[in-house]
Amino acid sequence: MKINKKLSLLTLLISTFSLSLSSCNKPIPDGPIKDFVVNFSISKTLQEVLKGKMEQHNYQYDGNGNEISHTYSMMEFDRSDESLPYFYKKATFEGENKPENSYEYLEVLEYFDKNNNAGFAQKIEDDKKSDYNVKEINVNDSIDTFFFTQKDYDYYRGSFYYGDLINRAIDKWYINFEVIDDLLVYELVNDITYEDVIMNQKYSVNKYGMLLDYTYDARIISTNERVVNTIKCEYDVEINRKEKLF
Repeated sequence: MKINKKLSLLTLLISTFSLSLSSCNKPIPDGPIKDFVVNFSISKTLQEVLKGKMEQHNYQYDGNGNEISHTYSMMEFDRSDESLPYFYKKATFEGENKPENSYEYLEVLEYFDKNNNAGFAQKIEDDKKSDYNVKEINVNDSIDTFFFTQKDYDYYRGSFYYGDLINRAIDKWYINFEVIDDLLVYELVNDITYEDVIMNQKYSVNKYGMLLDYTYDARIISTNERVVNTIKCEYDVEINRKEKLF
């Protein structure tokens, strides 16, 4: 099946940077939103958020509502004990229009155990497997990717820490935010910034600026093709450690 190029574009648009889709240029007024975001701090977040897990689903649908592809990813980490850091991730892809750098199947496991042994395991595409111990692995570097993947001076972005991104955008687009039950919630409804595309987006973050849930739904008006992306994150929850992949 030939996929509309706009459908691929919709996939690329799935990101926190779609904050820029709304349009307000007034400075943020004093009040609960400003009080909420002023406390975001990457150093505090890295210090306080010691366990976390994430699941993400990305679906593409044709104009008849049939699922074309499904990308799934998950990550979890635990560094509540500094001497026993743990990180695990998994990613799978099914269907057509495979995204660049995606895997049919991938698992990565990194950890330190109570005997001070470092463990690393990786399984790719089922036909390339490795499982071995190494003298030195920096599990915390992998854990940091749960929070951010890009750093520009004091601006951290690219993963599930939204604090810096929101602080850069809040003065311009605060009308899309509100504080609900001690969470900061962003919502964009039926946006038509992009020609022939209608988008809806909603997410919430906690007091540390960490994502809790995210929903993105974009549809090409002329063809009815859609992209739907959902993310669910949890923190300070039980992490059931894997000891091996094979």
